[in-house]
Amino acid sequence: MRRRGSVLAATIVAVALVGCSGGGILAGGTAQGACEAPTLTVSPETAAPGETVAVTGAGWTVCNDTPNDPSGEAPWREVTVELRQDGASRVLGTAPIEDGRLDTEVTVPADARPGFALLVVGRTDATYTVGLTIED
Repeated sequence: MRRRGSVLAATIVAVALVGCSGGGILAGGTAQGACEAPTLTVSPETAAPGETVAVTGAGWTVCNDTPNDPSGEAPWREVTVELRQDGASRVLGTAPIEDGRLDTEVTVPADARPGFALLVVGRTDATYTVGLTIED
């Protein structure tokens, strides 16, 4: 009788630890995953007003690395590219997302001031940023 109680206690502890591990199946059959954030790069990293820079990235897909993605989200088809500098923001254009990849070019506005700026890429529900240095 004592041995059965020890086995039952060990089983309960093991199940509790698996439930807290952050992986596996959760109650209700919903799977957990660990998607990485999309990548975002700008090239060149320094540009003058009027010059064009390439904005690229990968991983711009719904987090569906598990058998039953509960999010129900549709993949992003397009994102907005904005320049933010000194508290001001302006839309530079939109970019299509194809097969989870982002590949577009934008022009640094003629009135952009020398110094650090951010390119903000995304939608109203999520954005990602990459730095851009604007030179004279």
